[in-house]
Parts: sequence; structure tokens; C-alpha cells
Amino acid sequence: MVFRALLALAISSCAASLPPATSPPACPAGHAFVILVRHAEKVSNDPDAELSPEGALRARRLAVMLGNAGVTQLVATDVKRTQQTLAPLAERLGRTTEIRPAREVEALARELRASPDGSVVVVAHHSNGIPRLMRALGVEPPGIAATDDALPENDYGRVVVLSLGCDRARASFVQLDSSAP
Repeated sequence: MVFRALLALAISSCAASLPPATSPPACPAGHAFVILVRHAEKVSNDPDAELSPEGALRARRLAVMLGNAGVTQLVATDVKRTQQTLAPLAERLGRTTEIRPAREVEALARELRASPDGSVVVVAHHSNGIPRLMRALGVEPPGIAATDDALPENDYGRVVVLSLGCDRARASFVQLDSSAP
């Protein structure tokens, strides 16, 4: 319920950038949504580390948080922890998580920009991928210097909801926190 209200808020903020009502809208359906989440807590610094028990709990909370958001696609990187972060949501929705190479951020951004109107795509990525994806989609990550390449190491709770406008060249966003139960 709260999530749908936030999506409506994102839509209305993008609608303000559309031509006046006297002009026909450029695209009637209008928007695609991208929800960026960092993988949940991991057991170690191993390159392909799995989720810790705390991370598994966060993944289950994320499934509850996004379970009624109208998700149409799930995307994780080729690293176990991103896939495990989306596993409870995929199970809840009866969907398969699509895998993309973690290093190919620009290619993923192009794919996300091409998402059909009405799409709600959840992407689990890494601390260095989230800011890069946001920038590639036209949004400067708040609280992260332009020269920084990554979220803080302990920042696992950030959920960024991007609304991609009709032209897909710009986006607006809201941030949520998946830390609370």
C-alpha cells in the first residue's frame, strides 16, 4: 500500500515535466519503474560470498516490502548474493530472476531504459553498481559525491525507486529503507 503510494508520487513528479494538458502527452502510459537494491549483508569479503543470516532476513523483508508492487521483472548480477537477495521475492511472485554480468552496468542501463511502459523492474546490484546505474539513468545519487564510485560498505538498506519518463532520458526517484522490520 505504501509502496503504491510512493509509485504514484514518483509518477506525479514526472507528470509535472510533461507538456501542458492542452498538448497531447508524448506517451499515454508513460513510465517504467526501476527499483534498485543493494545485495543484502554477506558472510565474508569473498568475491562470490553468500548472504549472512542477517542478509537472508533482509531479503525476506524486501520480499514483503515489494511483494505487492506490481513487479514485472527481476534482475540480479552474476554473483550469488544478489541472486539470493531477490530469491524470496522471486518465490513470492512465482518469477525467475534474470542474471546480468555485474561489470556491464552501461548495458544494463540501456536495457532498463528500453523497458516497456508500465514495467516495474527490481535490480539487485552491488555497492559500486548502484551509483553507476543511477547516473547512467540520469540521476545523481544523493549523499554520494560525484567522485565516489560506491555506497558506504555498511549501506545495505537503501532501496531506490526510479521513475523513467516518457523519453527514458531522465528519471526521478525516491529512496526507501529496507532496514525496518
